Amino acid sequence: MKNIIKRVLKEFVESKDVTLQEIFIDPYDLILSEGKSFVKIPNGTESVLLRKIESYYNWPPTVNKIWCSDIKEKFKEGIPIKSCLKKFELSLTNHWIQRLFRTSEDDYKLLNPRTGNVGKFYNPSIVNPDIFEGIELFFNSKDKINDYIDNSKNWIPLSSKFIILKSKTYQTIIELKKIDQGSYRVIFITQIKGVPFFDTPELKKSRLIK
Repeated sequence: MKNIIKRVLKEFVESKDVTLQEIFIDPYDLILSEGKSFVKIPNGTESVLLRKIESYYNWPPTVNKIWCSDIKEKFKEGIPIKSCLKKFELSLTNHWIQRLFRTSEDDYKLLNPRTGNVGKFYNPSIVNPDIFEGIELFFNSKDKINDYIDNSKNWIPLSSKFIILKSKTYQTIIELKKIDQGSYRVIFITQIKGVPFFDTPELKKSRLIK
């Protein structure tokens, strides 16, 4: 019971600390602003991350092939019937995975071994995220994501919105693509820890909303 209480309190605190913003900039242009990634992803990393995502899958009941953010349950003639209004499939870009190892990039090192100079994007505050930090942040932010979707009017199918999730020193940028009513695809684009994305001249030009 103590562990359950601790987990609930932890999720409550995390939820309070999280902010969600829609960004009005092509995040793939953003990737160019933060520098192309060349780091080699360690073998098995993607499989570990995908298994983590799959551990959250909860829909359909007993099959669990996708994630539902708002499962409802009602009883009909004593039989529990579950329903879901928001279903998600999730995927990771190669760039997002590479950004788990940002400090290994030559441009982010104190001394760029290729040029012999200080790395172009070196900042002593930048650290590598925990391997599951962005994934856990997304799932722990389900209430904010649900509210965002509910308040997004005139969102036509097959169009995308881009959001940034921020928690303390960590940020991740995600594409939310509406497949159909109640069906969405989540694409993790990039992530950073230690400094904000929008502390660059290019990104400060972007408009943000709550």
